[in-house]
Amino acid sequence: MKEFDDLINIIRVLRAPGGCPWDRAQKLTDYKRFLLEEAYELIEGIDAKKKHLIKEELGDLFLILAVIAEMVEPKNKEGLAEVLEGINQKLVSRHPHVFSKKKLKTKEEVLNYWIASKAKKKKRKTIEERLPLPAPSLFLAHIFWREYFNIDKISANKGKAAATAVEKINFGVSSLGKSKARELLFADILFELSRLAEIYRVDLEPGFRKKIIEIAGKTKY
Repeated sequence: MKEFDDLINIIRVLRAPGGCPWDRAQKLTDYKRFLLEEAYELIEGIDAKKKHLIKEELGDLFLILAVIAEMVEPKNKEGLAEVLEGINQKLVSRHPHVFSKKKLKTKEEVLNYWIASKAKKKKRKTIEERLPLPAPSLFLAHIFWREYFNIDKISANKGKAAATAVEKINFGVSSLGKSKARELLFADILFELSRLAEIYRVDLEPGFRKKIIEIAGKTKY
């Protein structure tokens, strides 16, 4: 695609000797912050349901990804081609119900297949190996419980698991005034709340964020 080739060429000009001093000064680690910033701005555009914002932020995010790819494999289109080929192969292998004869009829069956096949392919021994550790803790909790319920089918029983979580939350709350280990108690309470959220298919992060913004908007200095 001409537009894609133009983007890569522009990035190379900016990062080449005699190019832009700012672009040349950036290190790979600097792009972690840029990546998060652009991802959050894209989310903001999606929440606003404004196509022009979504397109703009998609462009910014794609730029960051293209720069990172160029920094990993400088002036090597084969390196970027490997990235694209890798995702193509991954998409096909993760959808055997579409590209082969395996039968996966529901979204739950598809998700369970993805989790099990990825764990097997990557030879994971614990769920920790699945977690993107720099991610926010609520997001980590969501991934943990999704994987956990796929492994332990019994614990996925909504009524039993919810009752266990509520019992632990009540114990934690009642112990706050008696214990000095409050940080640990709050962590336990949040952990069980995230269990409840996953049981009832609720994403804590956007709901909690919305609540904070709502209250903040009503709170005057």
